[in-house]
Amino acid sequence: MKIYSLLLLIIVGAIFGYFGKASVWLVGTATMAFFPIWSFVDMLMRGGHNMFPIEWLLYGLHSIFGVIGAGIGRSIRGKRDGYNKI
Repeated sequence: MKIYSLLLLIIVGAIFGYFGKASVWLVGTATMAFFPIWSFVDMLMRGGHNMFPIEWLLYGLHSIFGVIGAGIGRSIRGKRDGYNKI
């Protein structure tokens, strides 16, 4: 994955962390939730994806960047509101 893609995951996670009410872990993993779902649909439609367990593991690892971004967004909101609850 390119560095700008990882930065975009952090930015999207920060935006959802700032405005969202759900936990940081849920918001962060939701940034990558669509990719395994699309991979599964693609496997059903066209086959392929013979290394899908590794692909899904990498999606899980990439969701860490969304969790980091959600934590950043939540801490910015907490400082604005006068508390820091993650």
